[in-house]
Amino acid sequence: MPRFELSLLLRRAARPALALWLAPLLLLVSSARLRADITIKFDDLKDGDKISDVAPIIVRADSGDGIDKVEFAVDDQLRFSSGSSPYTFKWDTIADTEGAHSLAVTAIDANGTKKTVKLNLMIDNQLSLGAPALAAKAREGLAAGDMDTAMKYSRRALKADPDNTDAARALAAIEAHRDEWDKAIGTLDKAKELSKSVQGMLELASYRMRRAVLPENAANLVSDIDAASTLRRKAADLAIENLKARNLPGDEARSHEMLGDAYTDAARYREAIQEYSKSSGSGALTSVNRVALAYVLNGQAPEALVLLRPIIKEKTGDAATRAVLGLALLRSRRFAEARDAVRTDLGGSHPASDIVAAYADAVLQKQPASLQEAKDAADARPNLGEAHYALSMGLVRLVDSEAEVVKAMAMSPFQSGPMVDYACRIALSADHADKYPTALRLLQTVLTRDPDDEAAQIAKVLLLLHTNRVAEAEPELAALVKRDPESADVQVLAAIYFDIKGNPTATGERLKLARKYDPDTFDLGIAPKPIVFLYQEFRKAHYRADFYLSPECLYPAKPVASAAP
Repeated sequence: MPRFELSLLLRRAARPALALWLAPLLLLVSSARLRADITIKFDDLKDGDKISDVAPIIVRADSGDGIDKVEFAVDDQLRFSSGSSPYTFKWDTIADTEGAHSLAVTAIDANGTKKTVKLNLMIDNQLSLGAPALAAKAREGLAAGDMDTAMKYSRRALKADPDNTDAARALAAIEAHRDEWDKAIGTLDKAKELSKSVQGMLELASYRMRRAVLPENAANLVSDIDAASTLRRKAADLAIENLKARNLPGDEARSHEMLGDAYTDAARYREAIQEYSKSSGSGALTSVNRVALAYVLNGQAPEALVLLRPIIKEKTGDAATRAVLGLALLRSRRFAEARDAVRTDLGGSHPASDIVAAYADAVLQKQPASLQEAKDAADARPNLGEAHYALSMGLVRLVDSEAEVVKAMAMSPFQSGPMVDYACRIALSADHADKYPTALRLLQTVLTRDPDDEAAQIAKVLLLLHTNRVAEAEPELAALVKRDPESADVQVLAAIYFDIKGNPTATGERLKLARKYDPDTFDLGIAPKPIVFLYQEFRKAHYRADFYLSPECLYPAKPVASAAP
């Protein structure tokens, strides 16, 4: 066979084998070309960068066949997968240790082809500053209303020291700001050193109170309020002990005032009177005003009036003096006189005076004036419970008014007025489950703390009469009449009782006495029904509102470097 024919035959015979031999090679080349087509780019992130807090890792990946997903691995452990562009992994670095970490980003296309890019990153959450410094930054953020900064530093502080109470307080405050009461309570409940923090316990009690009044928590309302009250008592007692242990100012009168304020805030009024009296003898007006305030809050309004009248007559008092005088007149149910006592101090410069005027105008049915005065006080001093209590009396919309009562309850833990008001609201509500038993239990909570609180006693008797528990009401009513026989509303209460008992003569006599003691308010021809009088007395006229002020309202506290925790 000629040589060229043999060569041609060999070439023809070799083509199929060559094709079979070349196919895998061509496939390998094609695969290599497809892998090379995957691109991975990072937004604002490069090798060696520092990251902190919740760091968004944003990746843009492309492929000719389309990207199926992108995987994010930290230190070779898969953390997150994303199927949509831009592929974003929110890396919460608080969960990881400070220092160097590797981040591997793997893009996988529709054919299963993968490409991985690695970065070496440094986590730096400033934990070396220490939990106290980080917690302080969180509190600064809260004070400035910067919730993002507060959240960032509170989480860092808790990472540095999970037991840091100030950090837990800051985080709980953020959660409370979002109305996440369960979270806020849970955060503070886990703080191991909470029992050593006055403010921490007060804040936890406040959060529990705010959760207690939620409609969905109705079944636990009273027990939650009781738990909050117990916590507040512990906080108040600790505040007194901390103050006693401190090096108080060299000014002896000021030292007595500071300790007296702590006793007053804890509703330990007799001890407050004793403490204030140690400095009032020196003639300090601030101490005299405080003694008078403690007298009023202790149910001794006549003693306060005796103390203040000479000062007012001699014109040596100040706005605080006139505010306490007005409060004493309110507690004596001399509402027009109380309003007149503070009239020269209104307008926002003296919140205590605005609050007294708002209280008085609410009873005198001057709603617009009461609302404006309460707003002035609340705008000037938003953290005063008494400002919110006064505001609740001026607001027309029930939901707004109730919200202010709840704030007052949370801010004024030992004042009975807001609690009695809230109990009456429950009793008068149309849809509250077990409203009368719940209201009675709340009133009993007040009376357990202060057995002589007449507002709570009157409300309790009215509810007992309304629910046909007359025999239970009788001893309570007898005690009220014996203690305060010249009180007009107590005489109306007695008239209601005799009306239920079917004694018209006694009913008329009691109504006549009520008219004598307060003709402007109680010129009644017939005895009202118990529930109607409850509404008129507590919700409409606020006649028995247990009006109050605090030392902080009269004299705002100045920051002290060595303040107790």
